[in-house]
Amino acid sequence: MEHKRLMQECFLSIEQLEKRDYLKAYLIYYTAPTIVGVKPSTIITINNQKGVKALWDSYGRKVIDELGLYVHTIKEDERKVTILLYHSISLEATLRQPKHRAFLKRFGYNNAALHQSLERLKDRFEHLCPHEMGIFLGFPLDEVIAYMECPNQECLLCGYWKVYKDQEYAEKTFKLFDQLRYNMLQSFVQDKTIAA
Repeated sequence: MEHKRLMQECFLSIEQLEKRDYLKAYLIYYTAPTIVGVKPSTIITINNQKGVKALWDSYGRKVIDELGLYVHTIKEDERKVTILLYHSISLEATLRQPKHRAFLKRFGYNNAALHQSLERLKDRFEHLCPHEMGIFLGFPLDEVIAYMECPNQECLLCGYWKVYKDQEYAEKTFKLFDQLRYNMLQSFVQDKTIAA
């Protein structure tokens, strides 16, 4: 509960920021675990609520560079854009894991270079969000498979992903992700730095 209150205070502070800094704070909040490399990527759909899409169109690429991330556009129209923001080293390491390579091969990923894998993901995303997105986002393979096999099964926990297998690991990971989001956002709001 205390964490939730602190996040609400941070969000109130964000509302007062200039446009470019507002976008940066918004992206820090959603990508903090990815910025530090503990999560390989984050997917975000940016729409025009609060003018964020216009801010993305104006400042997005520069802000992403400042955060040390890379971006791959998954889907875009005049109203919204879905982007995968990623930590290059972490995502490449995730996709190179033998168990992930074997799993992704089932969906037409042929152990290709990162850019080719991202393009394949974009193609598969055309009509729906493919299950293998979980691998790109750093979800445990067992959880991705459990969701694929029984999407209507009741999960043990729902946070950054639906948890069917290892609740203890998920709870620790979710707590870490939340703490990174709070610390980095608070640091940026207070003094425009990004510290975990």
